[in-house]
Amino acid sequence: MYETLIFTGGVHKSEEIRELIEDLGGFILQDSVQQMELVLNMAVPLEDVDKIEEKSKELLAKLSVAPMAGSEIAIVSPTLARHHLPHAACDISEYLREFGAKDNMIGLARGDGKGTSGITEEERDLIEEHDIAIFALGSFENCIKEKAFLYDNIDIPVIVTGAPEIDVNELPGADAYVGGLGRIPRRLRRGPDIRALDNLVETIEQILSDKKREMTLDPPLVPSIVVKNAIENQIRE
Repeated sequence: MYETLIFTGGVHKSEEIRELIEDLGGFILQDSVQQMELVLNMAVPLEDVDKIEEKSKELLAKLSVAPMAGSEIAIVSPTLARHHLPHAACDISEYLREFGAKDNMIGLARGDGKGTSGITEEERDLIEEHDIAIFALGSFENCIKEKAFLYDNIDIPVIVTGAPEIDVNELPGADAYVGGLGRIPRRLRRGPDIRALDNLVETIEQILSDKKREMTLDPPLVPSIVVKNAIENQIRE
């Protein structure tokens, strides 16, 4: 099994951490350079995490565990129109990237209106290519409950977000519900907004940890991250 980590440090001597990851049989999932700072999302064998920690200390870098690194998350909004998407879904997307997630915004073609909303087979198939789906819904409890049919047949874990507090048992097909994230005409920058986003992060990490625990009890012949890397290496840019 692999542990996913985020390395944050200087560009100077960064080739040493890259070479170490390769020598240990690990993978660089994503890397970005901002001026003189390097951020590496990596996956390394569990038994070799201590070697990465030692090298990070040597390079005066910060190393943190990132359960979301390597995961792909779909953030689904009923539509991409301003009616449903002023800020909340975009801010959710931006916040999750800070924890190593790769996310995609998906707007449903017929999502607006309680009486006319719907989801197509093509949209459902696209969503199911991800590890987790987040349905970013609105501010009205009855609307959120009536739109449960949008995700009740999706085979990956589903997290629903909205403004009111709702018992997840009232939402057929949802694995979790996070309140405090409704439709608001401003950025999610206030204290309650950040706490709601942190709650969403904890919920996602718990679901991913549960999936990893299941794989540890019944491990696949080849770790999924190895398969993913092999596929990406065989597909043209």
